[in-house]
Amino acid sequence: MAETLAVFIPIVFILSVAGVLILRPLSKRLGTLLEAYAQDRVASRTEDRQLDSMRDRFESLDRRLDVLEERMGFTEELVGRRPSERVPLPEEGARSSTAAARLAGHG
Repeated sequence: MAETLAVFIPIVFILSVAGVLILRPLSKRLGTLLEAYAQDRVASRTEDRQLDSMRDRFESLDRRLDVLEERMGFTEELVGRRPSERVPLPEEGARSSTAAARLAGHG
């Protein structure tokens, strides 16, 4: 039995050394690839957040532009009317009494 173990000890030692010599560079390379993959995922999350932020800003600007276009259209329509189509302004006396009535109602 001791002779059988004596034969296996060098074989196991040689296989262990060969395994370390072969697998160590492979495991280092695998570790480097996994680290690069993890960094890419973190970077893509950051880029996704930045893209979402930019998308939100553009949507906000688009809404504001829509409101401005609406106001411009309304203003152009009012300015473009002929004097006969325009809504008449109240007379000076009526205007001041209306303003006084508003102030009295809110006070």
